[in-house]
Amino acid sequence: MTSLIFSLFSILLVSTGALVVIIFNATPTESFSIVNLGFYLFIFMSFYSLLTLLWVYLKRGRETAKIGILNRRIMIISLFVTGLVVMSSLQVLNVVSLISFALSALLLELFFLSQRRSYD
Repeated sequence: MTSLIFSLFSILLVSTGALVVIIFNATPTESFSIVNLGFYLFIFMSFYSLLTLLWVYLKRGRETAKIGILNRRIMIISLFVTGLVVMSSLQVLNVVSLISFALSALLLELFFLSQRRSYD
């Protein structure tokens, strides 16, 4: 468990540091698309490691038998937030696209839940 916390914390530090470097040194309109891709990748990594660290901290001492399910849920939430940032930067985010994107994330989770129940 200690190596998991260390790994997540180091990923959080590196990705947040890379985000700070990208924010202060790159302009979105004049930079290459690889810089923008790195920016979104580091947002995803920061958010994923932060949520996982919060979960580990809040669930300390409790049973963690369903770590795969929670890992998938944190991944879907992180992809959802990163997708919202991407849509906002492309200026296509409105209420309708937000609701449809949230419903697609919810339906993805429901799909995985129904697949798990069909094999039980």
